[in-house]
Amino acid sequence: LNNTTDFTANGWMSPKDLKGFSSCFMIMQVQDAEFVRVYPEAAGEFDCDDSNIIKQTIDPAVEAEKIS
Repeated sequence: LNNTTDFTANGWMSPKDLKGFSSCFMIMQVQDAEFVRVYPEAAGEFDCDDSNIIKQTIDPAVEAEKIS
């Protein structure tokens, strides 16, 4: 696994290392009972800007106490 740096799940995702997170994404919508790619529109393209990943740091126990 350490040597796999271009995993794509047979084209279902942009190439990535199997460790960590990918900044790449695309959006599809169901329109007229069909999946339609809406962003980015071109087939096979992904938005891979590094700013797509946002680090969040929370304490799960503290957050759980807020649930009533």
